[in-house]
Amino acid sequence: IIICLSMLFLSFFIARKEGFHIDEVLSFQLGNSEFTPWIMPAQPVGRLAKFVGEHIEGDSFGETVRNIAFIIKDTVQNRGNSIVSVYKADVYEAPVWISRAHFKDYIECDREDAFNLLSVYYNAKDDIHPPLYYMTIHVMCSVFQGEITVWHGCVINMAALAVTLWLLGCIGDMIFKRKSSTIALMLLYAFSSGIIATALWVRMYAMLTLWLVWLLYLHIRKVIRYKQDSFLRVSSKTGKIKWIGS
Repeated sequence: IIICLSMLFLSFFIARKEGFHIDEVLSFQLGNSEFTPWIMPAQPVGRLAKFVGEHIEGDSFGETVRNIAFIIKDTVQNRGNSIVSVYKADVYEAPVWISRAHFKDYIECDREDAFNLLSVYYNAKDDIHPPLYYMTIHVMCSVFQGEITVWHGCVINMAALAVTLWLLGCIGDMIFKRKSSTIALMLLYAFSSGIIATALWVRMYAMLTLWLVWLLYLHIRKVIRYKQDSFLRVSSKTGKIKWIGS
């Protein structure tokens, strides 16, 4: 009940979120831009994106496979002189205007670039964050194509926070003797300003919160099981605890 009420509580704020911070745009950029991690006025199309479009993608699946086989063979045989090694991106001396349509295509998904996780991995290698979050954003945008909304990112946050709340309940059950204390722990976070901020911010921090609370849960469970399985002896003279076996 607490988790469901918290999700409704967060939905109220998410529905009123307006616009994106530049870092939130970056989430969609690294998740959805096809082999172009950073868009620049002097190089609007990335080197790999241009290469894939000209030398890899074919009119059919069979042609694409043949193109990949040819590039692999050429790279093995010619190495430094291969097509992929000497290929260059279009870099302009004077910056060019990036149109609305170009930028829209850059951060959104359509049928041509949906579910391209290899592109996400390539983009994320130039960033300081692991690719899992960007892959999740990309899958969400691949399912709901043609636009970018706050829900594309915030639904992922809500799912991560729902599991986080459940884990907090499990932690409370392990460390508190009363169920009321567990409920208080969950309520403290479920309706806090912290959970609102985490849900609204279209970045990887809700997912990171989930991993950290999960890790805490595993550590606490390990400690409790260790204590239950161990025989401890307390010295009457020093008061020190000595482990004598399990």
